[in-house]
Amino acid sequence: MAPPIINRGEFVKTYFNLEPRVAASYLFNPASSIKISYVRNVQNLHLVSNSTSSNPTDKWIANTNIIKPELSDQVSLGYYKDLSDGRFELSVETYYKSMQHQIDYRDGADIFKNSDAIETELLFGKGRAYGIEWLLKKKAGSLPDG
Repeated sequence: MAPPIINRGEFVKTYFNLEPRVAASYLFNPASSIKISYVRNVQNLHLVSNSTSSNPTDKWIANTNIIKPELSDQVSLGYYKDLSDGRFELSVETYYKSMQHQIDYRDGADIFKNSDAIETELLFGKGRAYGIEWLLKKKAGSLPDG
């Protein structure tokens, strides 16, 4: 079967994604509260690089009919507490992130030699990230001299 013929200026694929954000907090008292949130992020432009640092040879590629937008959904729950009459703040926040259409390279991929058919060098998958973050912040006063 022959590939479809695409005329100049013709749309091949259009992606439409909402990026909702919702957050709510509850104040137990003037010194402590909880917060819950949800956020969706969409990435339509993808960095293609063979290294972990930026190079002049890095390429940015847009979505195509094969390369879909990368999506992530994250929920978080946090607890916040003022300590020592507001001089310190303690926060503990946990999160879970689910990701779709994540891009990786095939083993031995040469993304620069094969730039016209970059899709053949890529793999697509799912991912997840989760964790807990702790923060103790000094909000007032100076630090003692050592």
